Amino acid sequence: IVFSLWTLRKKCLIIVGMTIELFEALSLLKDTLKHDKRFILLDEIEKELENDDEVKIKAYQVDVASIAYNDILKIYDVNSDEAKAKQKILYEKKKELDSLEIVKKYNKAYREVFDVYQKINEEIFFPLSPSLCHKGK
Repeated sequence: IVFSLWTLRKKCLIIVGMTIELFEALSLLKDTLKHDKRFILLDEIEKELENDDEVKIKAYQVDVASIAYNDILKIYDVNSDEAKAKQKILYEKKKELDSLEIVKKYNKAYREVFDVYQKINEEIFFPLSPSLCHKGK
C-alpha cells in the first residue's frame, strides 16, 4: 500500500506539473495573440464598424430582408416565385453591405485571424481527435 500511495502521489505531482506547464503555455499563447498585429487590426476595424452609420443601415436592411425571406418560406416553397423574389432582395442587400470598404477590410482581417485559429486548431487539437485515438483498436 505504501508503494501504491507513492505511485499515486508521484502521478498527481506529474499531473499538477503538466497542468502548470499547460496553463503557462496557454497563457503565453493568449498574450502572443493579444499582441499580434492581425488581432489588433481586427479589433480596430470592429470598432470602426460599430460606429459606422452606413454599416448600421445596410446591416439593418439585410436583417429586414432576411426576416422577410424566412417569413415567406413559412408560406411558400423555396422554389416559388415569391420566395425567389425575397431571396433576390436579400442577396442584393447583403451584396450592398459587403461592398462597403470598411466591410471589405473587416472581412479580410477576419479571414487572417480565422486562419491563425485554424492553424492553432490543427497543431494543438487535431492530434487529440477522438478518431485518431481509436485508429489502433
